[in-house]
Formats: sequence, C-alpha cells, structure tokens
Amino acid sequence: MWTGKEAIQKAARMGMHLNPRDIEIPIDNQKSIISIENTNFQLINLTNNGYNISVAITPGDGYDSISEDELLDQTLERMNSIPDWSVGCNTTRSNL
Repeated sequence: MWTGKEAIQKAARMGMHLNPRDIEIPIDNQKSIISIENTNFQLINLTNNGYNISVAITPGDGYDSISEDELLDQTLERMNSIPDWSVGCNTTRSNL
C-alpha cells in the first residue's frame, strides 16, 4: 500500500505535506479512483517479480520547475545566440 500512497503524494506534488494517513487506498484493487479534496487520482497498482509498482495519474498544469531548469534555459539561449558554437575540443595533439 505504501507505493500507492507515495504515488498519490507525488502526483499531488505535495510529498510528505500530504499525510499518508489521509490517503485511503482500497485493498485488492489493481485500479482505483482516489479523491482527495477537489482532485481525483487514478491509481494503478502492479506487482512484477515480487516488486510493487504504483502509478498515480491526475490532470496537471505543466510541471514544477527547479533552479537547474532556469540555468539550462539560459545556457540554451546563449548557445543559440552564437552561430558557430559547438561542442568539442579545438586543440590538436602532435604525436611523436
């Protein structure tokens, strides 16, 4: 049941701010609809080779960006502004 609760927490983008005790998951259901406040989550629980796998899906609006996203966007913008920018090394080696 824990993987299902964790999947719901992540889909809600709340992590442990959503108390796992507040998430009620029906026992023995592979697919469930879980309602928390005004949001419905589709929860799918699977077992494969002794591992429990849970996926929670809910409508969302984009994703939560992190500081690295801004740095990557700025880097891409700068790379695109320099026409002859390329990846690699311009040094040559003289092998004797």
